[in-house]
Amino acid sequence: MQKPAKNFFYKDPTADSLSMIQNYLDKDRGVFFYFRTSCIRMQERFVQLINHQEMPIVFLHGNPHLENFVKTDKGAAMIDFDRSRYGVYAWDIVRLLASISLRKEKSSVAKKFLPDIVIDYFYEGYLRSFNHADLNYKQPTHLATVKPLEWQKSVNGYLKNGGNWAKKLNENTINPSHEWVQGVLTSYLESRDELWLLDDFFVEKAAQAEGTMQNKRLLLLLAPKIKDSQDKILLDIKTVYQDADNEFYYNTYPHHGIRMIKAAEIYAPHIEERLGFATYNGEQYWGRAIPSFSYKIKNRLDTTQMLDLAYCVGTQLGQAHRKSIKPEEVGKLNDHLAQHYKEFLKIAQQLSDEIVQAHGYYLDTLKKAKSLKDLLKG
Repeated sequence: MQKPAKNFFYKDPTADSLSMIQNYLDKDRGVFFYFRTSCIRMQERFVQLINHQEMPIVFLHGNPHLENFVKTDKGAAMIDFDRSRYGVYAWDIVRLLASISLRKEKSSVAKKFLPDIVIDYFYEGYLRSFNHADLNYKQPTHLATVKPLEWQKSVNGYLKNGGNWAKKLNENTINPSHEWVQGVLTSYLESRDELWLLDDFFVEKAAQAEGTMQNKRLLLLLAPKIKDSQDKILLDIKTVYQDADNEFYYNTYPHHGIRMIKAAEIYAPHIEERLGFATYNGEQYWGRAIPSFSYKIKNRLDTTQMLDLAYCVGTQLGQAHRKSIKPEEVGKLNDHLAQHYKEFLKIAQQLSDEIVQAHGYYLDTLKKAKSLKDLLKG
């Protein structure tokens, strides 16, 4: 494959870690991972492709893609608000539809960006909740049968059965009394007015972990001081992304952890628990309690599943956009979407095609390398 002459998304493998390269090499999910790591670049490219001046501003989810959609015992929703900030409403639409297209079954209308019915269902779902924000956003029908197993009904059962986060907790363990651990935990609990929690619980285990995008995480297991009197609490407290503001995308909150909490409150209320924020040694954090039951969509989607998710996430985005938009801009957004929806679809397809092309050249570059070690020397 020839190097794309002007592909905005090309990445040099020599700048990537071995773990990132391995993700890009995955035969089924590699191109989607490439899409995931191209979020801000995709936003920059989106600015190039369409006039942003006339588009209404909302408080964006920022990164609505399928692997940020989760079902817990509290419900199902698009979560993960690291990229949330104010920006043009169409960004969330383009990012979501591109993600659905990249995860469709390979045999499902392979030459089409998305089936027409999926495109129509998203539009209907978005407008339904944008114009009736008092209605609850829709839950996916095809996930109704996904329910927690017995061991997923408590943190104690989750730990005993060795769930994914339990495994991470047992790796790279650190001293629970470490100054960093205590400092971050104290700040997090203060943000929630929960310092009293340490009267009944102690830090049984602490570990450092790395997120998918290589941000730093502190995992904490709080155990009751009176053994077996209460379920344990598993916390995930991570460093935040701090994307640079620009004319069309910007943050107005004094703390990025607060920004993420406010986004959760309007996009997915009650889905995540024990949301809080922290600051330690000048670094900002966001935290939550890790649910013992959490289901994410990893498989490719048939047409029925695509339209189900398109409609449901459409209702979630539409509701949140309405809650955050200025009242005088409501009519303008309705009109703008009606006039430009087809253009959004063409741009989403173009962005997807460019990412697929760039990923293909990335893989071709890897094949020509003598070894992965050679790529990592730099």
